[in-house]
Formats: sequence, C-alpha cells, structure tokens
Amino acid sequence: SFVLTVNSWDTNINDVNPEELLQQAINLESEDPAEAIRIFKGIIEEYGASNAAPIAMERLFIYYRSTMEAGPIREEGLEAFRNYCLDVKGRNNQAEPLKWKAHRVSLWALAAQHKYDDAIRGFEDILMNPPSVADSIYALIDIGTLHLEAEEWAKQDTGHHVEQARYGKYPEIAPVSYTAHRSKT
Repeated sequence: SFVLTVNSWDTNINDVNPEELLQQAINLESEDPAEAIRIFKGIIEEYGASNAAPIAMERLFIYYRSTMEAGPIREEGLEAFRNYCLDVKGRNNQAEPLKWKAHRVSLWALAAQHKYDDAIRGFEDILMNPPSVADSIYALIDIGTLHLEAEEWAKQDTGHHVEQARYGKYPEIAPVSYTAHRSKT
C-alpha cells in the first residue's frame, strides 16, 4: 500500500480523499516536484476510478513536458512517461476516464518529442473510433493544435518560413491558420 506524509504524519492513502491529495500535489509542484510526482502517481495507482486520477495524469505530463522545455531535451524521460501512460491505458482494472486521459496524454508525449505524424495519426484513430462525442471533439481540436505546433517547430528548426507540413492520414483537416483554428474551437 502507498504511504503518504500528510501534514507531517504518515497516513495510509486509503484514509485520504483523492481530491485533497491532488490539491496537495499541485501545491507541491514548484516547491518539491519529486514529492508532487510521487503523489500524482499514488493517486493514479490507488484512486484510478476517482475524478482526481485523470487530472493527476495530465499534471504529470505538464511536469515532464516542462522539464524537457526548460533544459536539454530529455526524451528518454518523456518516453518513459509515455510508456507509463500506455501501461495505465492497458490495465483492465482502470476506469475509462483515466484510460482515455492516459491515451490522450501518451499522444501529446509523442508530440512533445516532435513526433507529430505519429501523434496526429493517433488522434485521427480516435476520430475514426470515438469513445464519445466530447472525446471526438477534443481529438479534432488536438489534431488542429498539433498541425499548428508542428508548423511552428519546423519554422524554428529551419529558421525560415516553411510550407505547412502534411501530417497524418487526413491532412485536409489541418487548420489553415491559428486564427481559423481558434475561431472554430
């Protein structure tokens, strides 16, 4: 069982509200990121059916992506996190909202490694076999955002304007501009 220090005393995680743990981890993110990560993972492992678990998964991704952007690219850390997401997604005992968030975050981890084609194709697969209307809408928004991010990265990488790259199986759904994408989302 996962043991967590709460307010300076050891408490079994089963005696604590997962939303309270989530808030504690969020409060620790800048002060003690290692402890925040430990709590986020504890929420995912012990409270996978709670509303806090998908948020914890997303906060983990934000942390891993920010460390990648803040210093030298540590793709191995992001790839290990992506594998963790895929492991969570593949577990039969996990709740569907957490599985969906783990899948979505694993695709964003690909994008953070500049593997835009793979990430966009993953979101396109969601569109072709949607778990829900809301999730299909998020996938469509993610596809548009990734096309724009990929184009911006290509500009930074080459130092000059580049034609919009064609990623994924359905490049026709790529937005023509950031303004057009924002007006539709």
